[in-house]
Parts: sequence; C-alpha cells; structure tokens
Amino acid sequence: MGPTPIPMNDQFRPGFSSPNQDPASVSFETKVERAFQQFLDQRFENHDLSAEEFLRNQPVDLRPELQDRIHRFFFLRRFLEGRSGLATGKVVADFTLIRPLGRGGAAEVWEAQQNSLERRVALKFLHQSTCSTSWRRLQNEAKAIARLAHPNLVTLYSTHRVENYDFLALELIEDGRNLSDLLEEVRHAPEFPEQYFLKLARTFFQVAQALQHAHDHGLIHRDVKPANILLDSTQDIPKLSDFGLVKEIAGESLTVSGKVVGTPHYLSPEQCRTQRQEIDLRTDLFSFGATLYEALTLNRAFPGETREQVIDKILHQDPPHPCKVHALVPRDLAVICLKALEKNSDNRYSSMKLLAEDLERFLSHEPIHAKAPGWATRTRKWARRHPTQATVVVLGILWITMISSFFIREYELNRRLRGTLAVSYVPALQELEEDAKRLFPPFPENIQAYESWLRRWQEIDGKQADINYTISWLQARGRKLSETELETYRSSRPGYNLLQWQRLKLKNLEDRLAAIELKSIETTKNNEPFSFDLSRFSQDPNRLANAAWKRVFNSRDYYGEEKLGLAIIDHALELTDPKQDAWLLAVRAVALLANHQFDAALAAMEDVIKIAPRRELEAYQSLSNSISREIRRHQSKQGILEIKKGIDDLRQSVETLERQLGPEVSWKFQDPLHERWHQMVNTLQNNLEKYRHPQSGWIDGYSDDFGPGIRLRLQMARSIHQRSISGGDAPTLWREAIESIQDREECPQYEGLQIKPQLGLLPLGQNSKTGLWEFIHLLSGEIPNFDSRRKDWVLTKESGIVFILLPGNSFFMGAQSEDPSGRNYDPLALSNEGPVSLVSVEPFFISKYELTQAQWHRFTGQEPSRNYFKVLFGVEVTGDLIPVETITWKRANTVLRWYGLNLPTDKQWEYAARAGSNSPWFTGNLTLGLDAFGNLADRARIEALRNPDNLVEDGLEDGRPSLSPVGKFRPNDFGLYDTLGNVGEWCDTSLGSDMNEDFTPHYRGGSYVQLAKDARFSNRSSTKPFQKSQTVGIRPALELQK
Repeated sequence: MGPTPIPMNDQFRPGFSSPNQDPASVSFETKVERAFQQFLDQRFENHDLSAEEFLRNQPVDLRPELQDRIHRFFFLRRFLEGRSGLATGKVVADFTLIRPLGRGGAAEVWEAQQNSLERRVALKFLHQSTCSTSWRRLQNEAKAIARLAHPNLVTLYSTHRVENYDFLALELIEDGRNLSDLLEEVRHAPEFPEQYFLKLARTFFQVAQALQHAHDHGLIHRDVKPANILLDSTQDIPKLSDFGLVKEIAGESLTVSGKVVGTPHYLSPEQCRTQRQEIDLRTDLFSFGATLYEALTLNRAFPGETREQVIDKILHQDPPHPCKVHALVPRDLAVICLKALEKNSDNRYSSMKLLAEDLERFLSHEPIHAKAPGWATRTRKWARRHPTQATVVVLGILWITMISSFFIREYELNRRLRGTLAVSYVPALQELEEDAKRLFPPFPENIQAYESWLRRWQEIDGKQADINYTISWLQARGRKLSETELETYRSSRPGYNLLQWQRLKLKNLEDRLAAIELKSIETTKNNEPFSFDLSRFSQDPNRLANAAWKRVFNSRDYYGEEKLGLAIIDHALELTDPKQDAWLLAVRAVALLANHQFDAALAAMEDVIKIAPRRELEAYQSLSNSISREIRRHQSKQGILEIKKGIDDLRQSVETLERQLGPEVSWKFQDPLHERWHQMVNTLQNNLEKYRHPQSGWIDGYSDDFGPGIRLRLQMARSIHQRSISGGDAPTLWREAIESIQDREECPQYEGLQIKPQLGLLPLGQNSKTGLWEFIHLLSGEIPNFDSRRKDWVLTKESGIVFILLPGNSFFMGAQSEDPSGRNYDPLALSNEGPVSLVSVEPFFISKYELTQAQWHRFTGQEPSRNYFKVLFGVEVTGDLIPVETITWKRANTVLRWYGLNLPTDKQWEYAARAGSNSPWFTGNLTLGLDAFGNLADRARIEALRNPDNLVEDGLEDGRPSLSPVGKFRPNDFGLYDTLGNVGEWCDTSLGSDMNEDFTPHYRGGSYVQLAKDARFSNRSSTKPFQKSQTVGIRPALELQK
C-alpha cells in the first residue's frame, strides 16, 4: 500500500479563500479558480456533465474565462490519457500489466499479474487528469470494500500510490463480462436464451444479498446498474463492483443536497430531486429495480436523450408493465420489479432482505409476498398519466353517486344505471390502445400478449348493450343540435376556411362529373340567370377580366365563384368590341371551362385564334391546346376514374373535418352533469365502433395508427415460425442455404459467413448470375414465379418482397471533384458528398426490387399513391407492380417496423447500389447506356410532353416517360433492380427521438423526372420527414439475425 495522502480541505486548495474572507474582496481569478474546481468535483461524480450544462449556472462575467479553462482542461486530459504510459508488459510496483479490461470517465481497469504472489488481479487506475479529490475518493472506495466480505462482492487486495499512479488491486473475474454486455447480446438474439428468466432471478437474488450485506454495514452503494454487476463465464456467481459513490450512514438516514450523483437512468427519485432530500438504504432498491427492469424487458425503465428527460421520467412517469413489453416475462418477477420501482420509498420493500426473500420464493415456486397494484392504485396511476380523462371519469362517478342516493329505492334505478359501469372501461380502452401501438412485429414472442389483448377487448365489447341503453336514456333528456347550430359552432373554429374550400371544390368536381355524364346540363347552365352587384367592380374591361380570371383559372386558390367569374367577363365583353380583344375572349373560354361548358369553351378558343395578333398567336394556340387536352382528359375513361376518386377522397375529408370542427357531442342538455356523462359515453361508443370497423379497425382491419388488427397479427405470429423455419420444406431449405453460404468455394463472397434460420424469411436459392443468396419475406406475400430463360423472378400482384443477402465488406463511400486521380472522382460531386471515406458494412438483407403498390396494400390495407389512378404525360400509370410513392419518411419507417423491417442506412444503400463500383454510375463515368439500367428523364418525356424545351437526358431514351413497373430494366452486379431512377428511395438517416424541425432525411437514386446526375451513387437528396413526393418510394432492408 502506498503512503497515506495528506488531507486537503477546500480552504487550503489553490484559489480558495479562507472561511472568514469577505466575498467582495475575492479577486476575479480566485472566483474563476473556485468555479473551475467545482466543475472538476461535479464532473468526477457525474461523468455525463457537459461544459455547457455547468456554465449555464455560472455568473455571466465568469463564463468566457471559465469556458477557456474547461476547454484547456479537456485538451490536457486527452493528452495525458493518451500518454498515461500504461501498456501491455509495463511493470507498476508489484504488478505486470497484461491487457486493458475497460475504461470509464474517471478510471481505467487492467488485467495484471501480481509478481510476488503469482496471481492474476484487476487494477483500477485513476486517470492522471482527474481532479484533486480523486485519491480521497479512491481511498473511500477501498475502505468501504475492506469492511465487507461477501461471495457476491468484488474482493479488495490492496491500494497503491506509486510512480504517479493511483490504483486499487482487486479480485479478477476470470473470462468475465458485465450484465450490460449480456443484455446487449440478448437484444440482438431472435429470442430469449433457454431458462433466461430463471437464471436472471438467481443472479439478482445473489446481488440483492450482496447489497443487504453492504446495508448491514451502514453503506449505500448509490450506483447499482448493469455495468457494475460482473459475471463469470458460467454466470453462476455474480459480483457487485464499483463502490466509487458509496455513502456511509451515520444514523437512520442520509441528507443530500441538490447535487445529483450516479448514472442517470438508474437514479432513485430522491436522488433526482434538486431540493435537500433525506435518502436511506431504499434508494439502492430503486436502482436495483431499474436494473432488473432492463434485464427483464431489454429496455431501460426511464429512457431519454438527455439527462433532464431521464430525471423528469424518474420523477413523474411509471414505466410500462414488463409483461406488456414482453409477454414472456414471469408475472411474479414483474411484480417484484415494480414494487422496487415505486416512486414513494415507503411503498417499496423496506429492506433489500425482503426483496431477496421474494426472489428466493420465486425460485422455489412459492407465492411471493409482494402484490400487484390493485384496481385503486392502477386507476390512480392512470389518472396521473391522463388527467383530463380522469376528471371526466370522476365527474361521471360523482353523478352516478348522486342519482343513486336519490333513486335508491326504485327498481328503475338498475335500468337507468346499466351503462354506468362503462366508466371503468375508459382507462382499460386507453391501455388497449397503447398496447396495440407497441405489440410489433407479429412474431411468436407476442402471441400471449395478443391473446390477452383480445380477451380484454371482448370484455369491453360485451358492455355494448349497457352503453346503448345509457346513451338512449340520456338523449331522452336532451335535444340534438340543429345543422345551423353545428355550422355556427364550426365557423368559430380554426380550420373552418379549409372545410369551406374542400366543400366548394367537392361541389365543383361533382358538377364536372355531371357535365361529362349528362350532356344536357350544359344547356341548363347556359340558361341559368346569374346576377351580381356591378357597383362592387370597376367598369374597366381589363380590370373586369382580371377579376374574372382569379375566379376561373385552373390553379385558383378558392372555388365556388366560377359562375360569378363567367358573369363578370360577359359584362366586360358588353363594354367593348369582343372582336377587337383576344384576351377577353380567352378569359371567357377559361371561364366556360371552369363552369364545365366544354363545347362552348372550345368554340370560344376558335374565335380567339381567329382574332389574335400575330405576335401573341403562339401563346393563345398553346392555351387552346391546353384546354383541349384538359377536356379530353376529363372525358376519358381514366379521367372519369380520377374525378370519382377525387370526389370520394374529398367527401371523406369533408366528413372528417366536420367531425373535428364540430362539438364533441352534438346534443344539448339542461343538466351539465348529463352533458358530461353523455360526452364520455358517446366518445367511448365512437371509439368502439372505430375499433370494430372491418377495414380500418383494431381487430380484423388495417388502421393508420396501429397497422394490422390484433387478430391478424395473432394469425401471423402463430404461423410464421412454422412457415419460415420448422414446417414443410423449411428445415431442408435452411440447411442447404446455411451450408452453401458457409462454403468458401461455393459462395466466396460470403467468406465463410455463418448464419442461422431467419424468422420470417425462407431461402429461394443462390442466384446463378450474382452468386448471392435470395430469400422471400413471407409476411409480405407469396413466392414469385421463376423464369428459367431469364434466370430470375417474375413478380405478380401476390409476390412478396425478395431479399438479397449482401456480404459484409468495406468500400469507399462518397465522391470528390478535386482530384481526378483520387478515389471516387466525380466532376459533378457536391460538397455534401465527401469526403470519400472507407466504411465497413456488416452482412444485411436488402430488397431486390422497390416496394410495390400491391405489397404496400398488403402491409397497410391502403393505396396512398397518387399515381395509382393517373395518366401522366399521356401514359396510363396504373398497376400493382408500380413502385409505391407519396409516402413520407416517417410513415415508411413506421410501417416497415410493424413487420420487423427497416429502411437501409445511407452506407447500406450506397454499398448495395454501387455493387463494387467506384464510378458515378455502375455503367462507368459516362451516361451512355444508362437507359438500359434505369428510368430517368430522357427523350421519352419530350415526346410525351410535346415540349422540346423540357430538361432531359437528350442522349437517352428508355421508353418510359413516367413510372415503370419494378424490375423492367437491367439489374446491377448484386442483382438489385431500379437503384438508378424510377423513384428515389428513402434511407434511414434517423436521429432517434431527437428529430427537430431541421431534420431532413435522405433519399437516393434519382427518379423518372430527374437527370442522370441526380442518380449518381453519391448524390444525397433530402426533404422533411413528413413531406410526401410522387417521386420517392421505398426499398426495404432487414438486419441479419446473429
């Protein structure tokens, strides 16, 4: 053991004044030094403390100098840590260093050989750049461990301070790791390891005994977390380590100030509160519970992106029930965990001993003493999370109580209150909604949760008769609002202008359809008189024409004044000679078109062409052609389909807006209690009807928010293992695939890759052209047909996603335009495409084709793409094999994750698209020949648009002016189709939950409206995550389950 350190109090520390010193006389430099030492102390106790967070609480005049000091400190620390001199083979005192085991914010741990005793030990070295209190804290940790002797605590051998090194010699856990490492492995496993929860209970039982031993000796650990629970190779004897934040209890409790110490995710509420707070041994119970929760669910109990978010959740939010996160979690372990996580320490176990005894009862298959929260406790917690709904529920119950006391003697009471029990189903329905959102993907581990969900739903659904009776009973005591009252209410709400705009546009579309289907409507409209107040308008013909134009041109901002626009231009023509002004006649032609008088509009344009001045003739001819095309499009079969679809969409939108802008309940009651009760029960009824809907409900339909219904998910979960792994030919197919992929001669690209059967996938075989293996994703559709002539797949409407397993590799990502002899040179490269970097990619699956309309429809039950019924540039664009588009990045992520899929990352996408190429396109450095590989803006668009000035690739012609069905062009060397053009493809440029308004995810590969330069491998376009585009689609990816 090294020499005893000299005590150093703050009053002797450099830069600190004596206790009697007048603060006003303290120099500026002393204030800075004092604040800097405070930062060092706080940084030692909280490694996550940032300079910015510390400086916010410092005086403004000190911040610049203090920021400079802190910056120099971090620079020096990095320098010193990099030159600590610790290296394999170095001898420090009696120890020879062997290898580093880990590194933290204040210390690093090495495996070493103690030469005198010939044994292996672990040495915990303080960083040379740590603050002045480091050695004292290390000694405190040593003294704490020395007082303890327990098989589940790390043993201390000695302390040392030699050669400028401060360190402890501790027991070495042979071939060990910590619990955090184990949990990370389980997270990436397809299912929980065998007897996982039983082994977990044994581990935590022993850790609880170790903590009780520390508590018996008056010590609070204050930093219980997965990283501090060490496991040997057998996982039979866990060891609790790191007593760096240990506190001794002098009496029954310990008072702490607002200084927060410990790892944020595992702090107790009493540790998090900023005011002075008494803590006792039960603070370790909460940290123990948070650690157990993470081990049971593989999710942190209190996640968050910042320290403040985590602390807020610890103080104010309860974590989801472990059994709802993973249905396989044993209920008794969940109850033990949640009792330890009670925010009020009086509601936790009173000692770690009692918690350990409950774990022992679980291991012995005996009833535990802890009880799950009762109805009252669950309701109270639900009310904390949902205060508004809770208020309504309380008012409803109060009303029930009042009328119960009044009618208690009457038999009619039972009939009148039959529906009041529905109050208790409000929180239950809320829980169902929360569970429906998170129970993905539809794999076997969620079967029990799905079955439980359906049982709870059936219980609520069985109350329908009572709800109906209650609504009828209440409505008999009120009156329904008139349509006038409803409209008056809506007109006072934000969004009413949008409702009116949609109503008028809907009326315009309905009139257009009637004009097409009933030709006689034109005669009727021509004879309809229309009067307006002339005094509102100028009597100048040109100003009248401008006023008319605003009301009739094709891209007008409002609808409903088309008749007025026609009347205005007719009046303008009365004020002048119509044969002398082509502009006025042209406005009248457009007005006739807006009023759906198609023949009259064409005749009017003929008159315009006759009198148009020569210099303006080309412009008027262009307008005439545009009107003719518009009319032909409207009257075509495809145009009528478009109009009908537009009418259906607008009707649905108008109905939705009317509901949103109207009062929540369209009934009026004399008694406000009746009104509140009716509002609550009516909302419950509306939700039940929505959930039962066969197309968009939660049970058997597909909803926007929750995806496939729970019964559909249950069917998928029950069958997917048998379909993809255990049933039929699946075991044979997987055995052949695994052996082939591992064979270096048969599949050299995979370099001996070892895989296991992948849940949800089925091997299709090795592609004879690329040598890569391909798989079918069974939840997205059926196995496609194989064309033996083309030696590739032929997709149909029913075909699922075909995945290619790409081997892991390194490649140079990006492009640069500065050095023609350098890597990935591209004269068109932009600054955001560099620098060129060597990146590594792990093996992963990526879709051979862009996601099709039919596959999206099977995923969601919806057809969101505008191109599904559309004629673009004179070409009919319909079909199930057209790539899906008009999907936001956010929506794409959500839907793919429902089925266990994801978007490719930027590096995955570029690796897959390049397929080994370092040039701008996989055809090389020239655009020549690209029309064989992708659908870009080329001469085919000129012919369709009849506009020679349109910007296109003049030397290319792929024959597709618009979208192409997937797989119609040549694939790249990995076998991927359409990575060049057709639609851009979203990439997972995610920032997690920290998305802000500036977040702009990437889409790659160009599209049918873009040039070849936009389809270069390194080009990265971006837009908002909630922005839709007709030119951006999806290419799904899937991580390889190891």
